[in-house]
Amino acid sequence: MRSVSILGGGWLGLPLAILLRNKNWKVKVSTTSIHKIEDFNSFNLVPYLLTVEKEGYLDSDFLDSEVIVICFPPKFKSENPEDYLLKIRHLALSISGVDKIKKVVFVSSTSVYEDSDGMKSEPDADVNHPLFKAEKILSEKLTHQKVIVARMAGLMGYDRNPCKYFGIREFVAESAVNYIHRDDATEILAWLVEHFEESITLNLSAPNHPTRGQIAEIVCKKQQPNPKLKTKKGKIINTDLLQQIYPKKFLFPDPLKFKYL
Repeated sequence: MRSVSILGGGWLGLPLAILLRNKNWKVKVSTTSIHKIEDFNSFNLVPYLLTVEKEGYLDSDFLDSEVIVICFPPKFKSENPEDYLLKIRHLALSISGVDKIKKVVFVSSTSVYEDSDGMKSEPDADVNHPLFKAEKILSEKLTHQKVIVARMAGLMGYDRNPCKYFGIREFVAESAVNYIHRDDATEILAWLVEHFEESITLNLSAPNHPTRGQIAEIVCKKQQPNPKLKTKKGKIINTDLLQQIYPKKFLFPDPLKFKYL
């Protein structure tokens, strides 16, 4: 049985773990919350109570898999970026010492691109962004593994509905959205785990980019107040590279048709 360890069994990591388990993978999944252990067991996953620290090595038994998925987002509002990078550095050292690991999938974010107008492709990242530095650490330290960087657009679907943000935040109606439905995100990540065998950096976003005004009017059924504090249209995430290699169709290519609870 093929084996994968998912570091971070949260809103994205847990459904990815369940999907891979249903594809007959042995799935180890970590959490920092002891109350999630029973839930993981109920899905026939192998649970681990783990915290990535700034020093020391990660549990060697957890890392005893062919594929590692790093799926815990940084908390830059409460965490010093340098502390986060130390965690990534020590995580890379832990992974590099395990010969069994052949592939590492790092879930990054399209926030690595500056919030300026225009199309953003993979080479356009801000080299000073902490997430880009984290990507670089993993790529440079993990010389014996394939490293796949998945830059995730705004995750939506189910209980994550953009309408609740439009009611409390000011926004620019003309600016495009860069969203991806969680079902597409998990399908693409699972495909990368199962089938893709090269190091690569990819943008993961729905191919359609409606405006926030369209989201507010069509998805939320009414036009929200629009203060128009900015005149720029903002960035649009380019997914040409993903669509060149990913053989499946998006389940939800258009954020105007995302399904929510």
